[in-house]
This record gives sequence, C-alpha cells and structure tokens, in this order.
Amino acid sequence: MKKEIKAVIFDLGGVVLSRGLWSFRAYLVEKYGVTDEQTRDVLIKKYYKSYFSGNMSEEEFWRGVLADLNIVTDWKELKAVLLDYYVPNEGMYELITDLRNKGYKTYLLSDQTNDWWPLLNERHHISDYFDRTFISAEIGFHKPEKVFYEFVLKNINFLAEEILFIDDLQENLDPASKLGMNVILYSTTESLKKDLEDFGIYQRVD
Repeated sequence: MKKEIKAVIFDLGGVVLSRGLWSFRAYLVEKYGVTDEQTRDVLIKKYYKSYFSGNMSEEEFWRGVLADLNIVTDWKELKAVLLDYYVPNEGMYELITDLRNKGYKTYLLSDQTNDWWPLLNERHHISDYFDRTFISAEIGFHKPEKVFYEFVLKNINFLAEEILFIDDLQENLDPASKLGMNVILYSTTESLKKDLEDFGIYQRVD
C-alpha cells in the first residue's frame, strides 16, 4: 500500500526561486562575449562542486572564474549581479504556505554557498517557509550525491516513502527516487499544482 505523503522537500534555485546561476551565465555571455559552453565548463564543471560543498572560499571561486573566463572586473560587483537574478518564482511562497497550513512539513534541500545563502535568505525570508533547511555548503555534500539525500533522511522523522521531493533537474531527482522518495520535476508553479493534486495533497481553486 502506498504511503501517505507527510513531508515535502523543495529545491531552491529553479523551484522556490528563479534559476539565478543560469541567468547569470547568460549575462556573462552577453556582457563579456564568452560562450555558454565556457561558462558551463568554468562555473559548473570546474568550480561548482568545491565551492558549493564548502571546500573553497568565495574569493578563490571568483578569482578562478574571472581568470579562466579572461574577465577583468571587480568580482564583488559580479556577485551583486548574480544575487539579483535570484527572485521568488510566482506563487511558490503561497503554495508552500498552503501546504504548511494543511499540516505538511516542508523542507529545503539546496546547493548553495556559505556566502550567498545568508544573503538570499535575508533578502527573501526563505527559511520562514520551511521547518528546516539543508544547505550543501553547510553540510559538505551537494546534489546529486546520494549521501546528501541520506543525510536529510537521517535528520527528519519520516520514511522515504512519506516524502515528496521537488527539483527542476532530473539528475537531482534520480537519487531521491532510488532511495524511495516520491519526486516531481518542476517546470512552472501551475504545473506543480497539478502534480500535487495528483498526489492528493493540494486542491486548486479556479
């Protein structure tokens, strides 16, 4: 018999907030003439894991990115640009609040840095909407590492089958699914509402 959903875990960038890092990559392409492939190779493939797992300082990250992309500018100005690209996705806070009012526990599972997360949280009051937040750089793991999801399971009082995990990247959903969690691939808030209806934990009001 299928377990009743009791807790919902949300990704941050791309679900609760917009895809700030992806928008920032597009900004670099337009502003500095680098290619999308270069931004992916440098930001995502080379520096992401170390910085977002808490194993690299912010200055090391930015100096490495600027050097590898051959960009000459103040990295603190670029950081400000990047953070501005993170904005709440329309309707998400209301949706999370509705779930909490119905008695569901809500959690945040995010790849974020020790430097950016506090600023984003202060700006957007993100943690107010969650019973607990799990941030990659604070824990030392990042998605899609299986150990990150196992850490979450050990620290919340629910079986994997009682959890619904929402992320905008399939590669981040696969480990959760293998551990027994229910999963939803996010595209828009409206499509998410329909998916939540299918799980029987949300009812849209037309």
